[in-house]
Order: sequence, then structure tokens, then C-alpha cells
Amino acid sequence: MPVHNSEIAEMFEEVADLLEIEGANEFRIRAYRNASRVVAGLSKSAADLVADEKALTELPGIGKDLAGKIAEICRTGKFPVLEECRCRASPGIRTLLRIPGLGAKRIRVLCDELKITGVEDLRKAADGGKLRGIRGFGPKIVQKILAEAKGLNGETRTKLIVAEEIANSLVDWLKGTRRIRQIEIAGSLRRGKETVGDLDILATCEDSGEVMNCFVNYEEVKEGREARSQGERIRRFQRRKANRRANRAGNLRAGRAAIHRA
Repeated sequence: MPVHNSEIAEMFEEVADLLEIEGANEFRIRAYRNASRVVAGLSKSAADLVADEKALTELPGIGKDLAGKIAEICRTGKFPVLEECRCRASPGIRTLLRIPGLGAKRIRVLCDELKITGVEDLRKAADGGKLRGIRGFGPKIVQKILAEAKGLNGETRTKLIVAEEIANSLVDWLKGTRRIRQIEIAGSLRRGKETVGDLDILATCEDSGEVMNCFVNYEEVKEGREARSQGERIRRFQRRKANRRANRAGNLRAGRAAIHRA
């Protein structure tokens, strides 16, 4: 699956956020934030620049180390530094980072001053008035943050910049079929929300079957369907395995009961 510039930028931004919450070296944090901005602003795909290492290192603030990381992400779709940072952070802290308007700086203050480790801690602190008097947490900010936290409900949301790139690539692909008369992006992405739960794309066409065939053959959609299929096969295998274990356990209990009666 191709890696979009916005996805690389988001990975770098998340590393910077997690490092800032940890209290890591500020120069390292700044380097990742700068790399995030540079990659997000590229007019070309970072993947196209990987073949020419010099092209990457000539970008402002991108040295050999960061160029190597960009190349690795483009090649594998993975970023080990990010995975290490995620392992060190609690799931609750990572959930807090998903709340628009909160950000790494405020989360670090919450961790340092109130030992907050997740959304529930944040709600309790707000209800108990503990956020009052903490710098950066005025009444309006607290109200906005709590409203955003309520809307999470376990839903995975994507940052606007990433959703825009994914949606624009998909729309360009769909325009390849001559059957589409008009197509446009709708929903929370069109409204410019900070994060997007799903993509809404509206299209008028002459042949919906041909358009849907075009959609399901889009590389990222195809790989997503294959991944879900594989996941379902794994779940079925696990269910069968659990059933066999349960049957064996039941037979064993029945055998022991028969021996006892004898």
C-alpha cells in the first residue's frame, strides 16, 4: 500500500508528541516536528524522492538520519521509533492525544501536576475542580476538551490533513472511470473538522456497477478488504480451536463423572 506524505508527517508528529510528554530532549522533539511540517508540505510524494537520497537530505532540517527513517517508512509502512514510543506510553495517554485542543504540552502538565493517565482521570479532575488554576486550562478550554472527549466513544479518527490526502487520491482514482458525471467529498472532511471518522464521497454516474468495481479495485481498498478477510479467517480458526478445547474439557468431565459413579 502506498504511504502518503500526510501519514509520514503524522507519524513524525506523534513521535514528537510522545517524546514531549516523556520530557525528552527538546532538540529531538523539534527535529521531528520540523520533519513533519516539511514532509506534509512536499509537492512530490516522499516515496518518489526515496530513490534519490540526496533529494531528501537537501530538504530543510532533513539529515541522513531522518532521510533514512522516511525511506524505511516508505519501504515498509512501519516506523520502529514510533512503535517504541507507543510501547512506553500508556493506552490512556495515547487516547488523550486524540482529543482535539488538548495536545502534548497540556497532557504533560496534567501528568506532572495531577498524575492523569487517561480520559476518565481527566473527567474526574474536571468534575472535582482540580483543573482550575492550572496554566492553560481556562473554563472555555476545559469545556471544549471535555466535549471532544465525550465524542471519542472508542472511535478511531484520522487527522484532517491525512484524511484529505487519502480522499483526494481516491477521488482522482474514481475520476478515471468515464461513467462518473460529478463527484465530490462530503461529511466532516468537507466541513473541515479537526479529525475525521470516515470518508463520505458523493457521486452521480451512469453505471453504478462500474463505479463500484473501480472503487473496490483501488489499491488501499483492496488491501483493506484482504486484511479484513484474513482477520475473519483467523477469528474463525480461533473459535474452532476454542470449541475443540471446550469439547475435550466436557468429555473429560463426563468421563470423570462416570468413573466416580462406578
